[in-house]
Amino acid sequence: MGWAGLSLLILGLCLAAEPLSPNAPHTQHRMDSDRPPDTLVFGQGGLLICGGEPRSCAPLALWRRGTPYRWLSLIDGERHLIARADGAPVFLLGTDALGRDLLARLLHGGRLSLTIGLLGAGLSVGLGLLLGGLAGHRGGWLDALMMRGVEVLLSIPTLYLLLTIRGAFGAALRPEDAWWVLVIALSGIGWAAQARVARGQARSLRAEPYVFAAAALGLSPTRIFFKHILPHALSLGLINLTLAVPAFIVAEVSLSFLGFGVQPPTPSWGNLLIDAADVARLGVAPWLLAPAVALALAMASLSLMGDWLRERLDG
Repeated sequence: MGWAGLSLLILGLCLAAEPLSPNAPHTQHRMDSDRPPDTLVFGQGGLLICGGEPRSCAPLALWRRGTPYRWLSLIDGERHLIARADGAPVFLLGTDALGRDLLARLLHGGRLSLTIGLLGAGLSVGLGLLLGGLAGHRGGWLDALMMRGVEVLLSIPTLYLLLTIRGAFGAALRPEDAWWVLVIALSGIGWAAQARVARGQARSLRAEPYVFAAAALGLSPTRIFFKHILPHALSLGLINLTLAVPAFIVAEVSLSFLGFGVQPPTPSWGNLLIDAADVARLGVAPWLLAPAVALALAMASLSLMGDWLRERLDG
């Protein structure tokens, strides 16, 4: 369960982006462009934060007032976990070419990418279980119609279909609207693969003795499905969910990296990787690789958690 803990830790840090970030993600500190990460050192006065040009140190201050924010667009606040006692800006992961705090952009961008992956995967798995399970349970024309639609959807290259859907809305799309477009597009395409798996399991489950017993007692096909078929398919759906989340996150990151996802200046892990793709820039500012490291950790933890869960449920 260590990987599950790491996944939850990454998600928790991203959800708490506002109080954990010393600065706002869009604020430009032009005098601190490409500034290296600040360091924490022990001095005579305790723990110090050192950074800047010329390099200066100040005592570490916790939970200080700073830039006002609205946490999760719900709660107003102005306190930040880490600050310098002298009031100078803190950049724990350095800054980009425009002087924006990379830690703030990493956490805010991670929250966007992770929530798109989680919600998109959840919707696709839920829709696939429902539609595929109903098709497999009822059979007949419903099964034939549903599977023909699934086959058509799966025959279209996913990346091209996503690019077409996103491109239809234009580049001048508000970040919150782009978020919903990506969630709906990913779940609207991803449910097909989930439905085919759910259909096969439903066809297997309807041959179980307890299903025949329920039908003999007079239960309607709909009640049999929701009471006996769907609950037994949920374990498979949970496994598919943990395996689908990394794929959906990578899809969002790929679209944003290509310029078809969330557009700058709103951060996502995808558009943050654009700077990391410039080898010449990495020679000057290697800390720009931080989003790639965070993405790799998230993908590894989610994938290994899915493998662990599959082994436990299969065993």
